[in-house]
Amino acid sequence: MLISWKGFYISVKSFKCLTSKLIKVCQCSPQYMFDITEDGDECMVQLMQKGSRDKENATIGFTILKVELNREYRIHDLNLQEKVVSTVYRNSRSTFLRHGPLKKGRYVVIPSTFDPNVEASYLFRVYTSTFNNFKELTQEKPVKSWYNCCGKAPVMVTHVKVVRAAGLEKQDRSGTADPYCIIQCEGKKVTTSTCKSTINPEWDMSALFYRSSPLKKPLVIQIWNNNLLRDEFMGQHEFKSVDELREQTVVLSLFGNKKNETTVEKPGKLTITITQLKDLMAV
Repeated sequence: MLISWKGFYISVKSFKCLTSKLIKVCQCSPQYMFDITEDGDECMVQLMQKGSRDKENATIGFTILKVELNREYRIHDLNLQEKVVSTVYRNSRSTFLRHGPLKKGRYVVIPSTFDPNVEASYLFRVYTSTFNNFKELTQEKPVKSWYNCCGKAPVMVTHVKVVRAAGLEKQDRSGTADPYCIIQCEGKKVTTSTCKSTINPEWDMSALFYRSSPLKKPLVIQIWNNNLLRDEFMGQHEFKSVDELREQTVVLSLFGNKKNETTVEKPGKLTITITQLKDLMAV
């Protein structure tokens, strides 16, 4: 039963088709976020333009991207995101797509016209089988709140993708584990899904952090084993570098999380891809 939906008219100033290799997403294009809360779910997306007797239909379509688990702001660089699917751009009144199965995570849909400098009104709907937290992304970056006058403004943005781990410590009699990652930075936390029965997990999940004190508060990535009663710590890495990086893949060693174990190396290696920049609108 399809219970989550959203529909309303929006004004769109479009850009060239997203199937081309764009570095930046045009600022005037709308972006809509939704969540898939269960692996294997599917989505149905409908884009319908407002009809007019004295005007030809615009050539319309949309692209679905898999984004960071905690993204709350508009996308500025498509290269950091995983393209899931794109419709064929047609001058029909309505475009419909049913796509799945999808992995658990957060997605963004970008509707547009094919030709630049074309403006039109649309009815836009997203359907999923569970609550999908659907909303439009309108803000470009974090805005300092009036009630947080003593807090620091962000000075760096970090995009980190946890790709995989290899050779983790065995956690059960069968010689496997159920590992997941916790990505922490400046009081915020993002948790990946659990990979079942493996010591060589592949997550391919990303998170985004706007950082006020990158020198004092490093990015921390922990790996835990999922248990029925109490999860077991498997290793962590503190990424202390504040150098500007763009899509750099790094293989990291794992260490303990206690004071006397911070230099004790744990079994396994963690592979991440990281981008961190001082331009908050670069991602």
